[in-house]
Amino acid sequence: MFYYIQHPTDLKIIGNQPQIDQLVYSTESFKFQEKLKNHYEIDVSSEFILPKILLFKKTKLTDHIFGYMGEFMYKLIVSDKFIEILKDFRCQHFDVLPISVETHSKLQYKYNLLTIRQSKLELIDFKNSKIKQRFINTEGLSDYKEVSYSDLDTFLKDLKEKNLEGKISIINLAISNSENLDFFFIRYTYGSIKYIVSDRLKTALVNAGITGIEFQPTHYSINEWYASEEREKIYGT
Repeated sequence: MFYYIQHPTDLKIIGNQPQIDQLVYSTESFKFQEKLKNHYEIDVSSEFILPKILLFKKTKLTDHIFGYMGEFMYKLIVSDKFIEILKDFRCQHFDVLPISVETHSKLQYKYNLLTIRQSKLELIDFKNSKIKQRFINTEGLSDYKEVSYSDLDTFLKDLKEKNLEGKISIINLAISNSENLDFFFIRYTYGSIKYIVSDRLKTALVNAGITGIEFQPTHYSINEWYASEEREKIYGT
């Protein structure tokens, strides 16, 4: 089984939703924006300074910190403890950049901005995944229809020829893990991208007491997950 890394909704764990208030830029850290190739990739070929993360007053420090900040929206902000655990597992290549996290009381902590360069679309089991396409109906409103693909080639062909970028979402994701990876990320999931962990890695993270993560099985849609008895039993919210 595989799991999305999701952010918790329990304020007893995270303190505030979202946890990040703002990014604080210096003269040097403005260069960071020049290194963004797109929402997903950062050019790490040369050194640069990242903006500082300022947390909300009520935010609690967790090993995974979540916020709706544009430049960091599709990346993970995680503790050294999280990174050390990944080193013992089979992971898709990732880059780690040091970043400073500051609390409302001006205490500063070292965290890591984790970024992965390429989506592992080849690990999607298309025949057993549920995919929806957004379209404009006769009333001029956004609507969705279910579409199916036999393999990655037909998916990419449709994506390009029908200009479906931003209109396709994998609602229920099935994984065919031919590379035996424990950690990777996939685009075109509901919400744009998801970082994914194996059952083996999830167990290690839970046993190590890693905080700030809710593990959603990828075969659940987001609506199914929030309504499920399984989630209520594990997370209680």
